[in-house]
Amino acid sequence: MFGQMVKRQCKPNVVTYTSLINGFCRTGDFNTAEKAFKEMQSCGLEPNVVTYTILIGSFCKEGKLAKAVFYFELMLSNKCIPNEVTFNYIVNGFTNSPGAVLDNQCFEKRSLFLESYNMIISDGLVQRAAVYNSILLCLCQNGMTRIALQLKDRLMNKGFLSDPVSSAAFLHGICLEGQSKEWRNVISDDLNEQGLQIALKYSELLIQCLPCGITSEASLILQNLIKRCSYENQKEDLKVSAK
Repeated sequence: MFGQMVKRQCKPNVVTYTSLINGFCRTGDFNTAEKAFKEMQSCGLEPNVVTYTILIGSFCKEGKLAKAVFYFELMLSNKCIPNEVTFNYIVNGFTNSPGAVLDNQCFEKRSLFLESYNMIISDGLVQRAAVYNSILLCLCQNGMTRIALQLKDRLMNKGFLSDPVSSAAFLHGICLEGQSKEWRNVISDDLNEQGLQIALKYSELLIQCLPCGITSEASLILQNLIKRCSYENQKEDLKVSAK
């Protein structure tokens, strides 16, 4: 039917291609689904949130998490805003396949999501928190800080607390938007010197993944906060010694 459509010069649209991609994914024919995705783009059609979410969800269900992450990062770089379904697919995919191999073979460039996820896991955070934080980092890196803050609010309603990694993400996001003076709105007062050091580590990862010519003041702000915190700690130690 698709062939007849093209033959009769009836141009397929985003919905047509998305339906076709969905059909191939449902039958497990991911190679043809990806070919249809590329053909869609070559025709000048921009995939929408449904198109990307179908691919992401399908790869997550198959435990092909690196592929799912590839399309998630592609989605963000193309300024297509994910929705709650997209996030749920990624979170469930990672939590349901804890032993999946997360390599970079399907990536043309370094994957911020996979690098940050592996770092967070090695730092001792639970898997679900690692996935959500990786999502937040990627959103803020791609100029979607408002979407990241909305997701944070939903997470807090579920019992998730702000931590140094998410603080680094939001600080980086507002700095990219030219709002670095608003840093007090995203850095928690509860962060001690150790927490600020952790935030700085992830801030530097984000800066490394920025395109050439784009800068962020986030690391400088965190470095100054660490110096101030260290100074305050030294003052307290001197007071205790004096007593």
